[in-house]
Amino acid sequence: MLARSTVNRSLKLWGVDHRTLRREPPAVRFQAGRSNDCWHFDLRPSDLKHVKRPAWFEAGRGHPLLMLYSVVDDRSGMAYQEYHGVYGEDVEAALRFLFNAMAPKSVEELPLQGRPRIIYMDNGPIARSLVFNKVMDYLGIEVRRHMPRGSDGRRTTARSKGKVERPFRTVKEMHEPLYHLHEPETEDEANDWLLRFLVHYNGMQHRSEPHAPRCSPSKASRAKSAPTSTGCSRNAPRTTAPRSSPTRPSTAWRAGALATPLEIEQSLTLAFEAGYEVGAHPITVEIIDNVLAADLDALEATLTRNGYSARALAELFNVRPAEVRAFLHGQLAPGRTQELHAQLLAAGLPV
Repeated sequence: MLARSTVNRSLKLWGVDHRTLRREPPAVRFQAGRSNDCWHFDLRPSDLKHVKRPAWFEAGRGHPLLMLYSVVDDRSGMAYQEYHGVYGEDVEAALRFLFNAMAPKSVEELPLQGRPRIIYMDNGPIARSLVFNKVMDYLGIEVRRHMPRGSDGRRTTARSKGKVERPFRTVKEMHEPLYHLHEPETEDEANDWLLRFLVHYNGMQHRSEPHAPRCSPSKASRAKSAPTSTGCSRNAPRTTAPRSSPTRPSTAWRAGALATPLEIEQSLTLAFEAGYEVGAHPITVEIIDNVLAADLDALEATLTRNGYSARALAELFNVRPAEVRAFLHGQLAPGRTQELHAQLLAAGLPV
């Protein structure tokens, strides 16, 4: 018969204790494999509140609230938005907006069109509307609603809203402050101004993946953009370009030393800043070597880039943070080092 202390000690060594079982599972970032596989749909009140001449209104209810409707393609990050004056979350306005989002646009710089396979949205009145769900069912579009907080056990369910919330914040910070100087009088005028801003927004470098939009409103990019794709041509010229460029040896060195697009972008930024300060042109291997850390590919740096700091590893394997730091710096006993290395491999960490 095993003693209670022996059982508790064994369970703790195996990671089966109350603290480990209550720990939230790691978040897995989702991204659709193709454009139009998934659209994020949401709406927010505009800071303008209402226009001077609304398209319609109901007697006795005052001016309708100017609402900002938005969809974001999950794969490319391309956004499309419209203003609609409504009283609350109106289903008819939502369907009219989605029709405009799926239809070909009046400007060639916004190639977003077609029916998505999935529309991801919150649990508001529109998602619960029988009319809305029937229309989506007739179109062959799956309506996937956001899971409320606390409905999935230990897992946080509020992580996936940022893809549609970010365009709202950008419009409210960069576009709508201009209304203090000149307010639109009608919804059509407000949507015309918003459409011009969306062309600028979708051409911004707000994503690091190679499939994200990098379009500039030039004739070359418009000619190379496919009308049925939500992404932009990879060969389209960028709006800005650095004055200096790295030499061929430095380009080869960077391709062999760096792995992810974020690392390459960061190294280029640091190298261009250092080259500008010393007046070097072009950028050489020595400049890139000076701005990058010597332990770029060390175990600690690799784990940190993947989201595993010393504290996170200590909580994951139920060990002291000092022991984890000694392991990362090669100062741990050989036997214990092999044991921790085996645990990292069993957990699937990049070691």
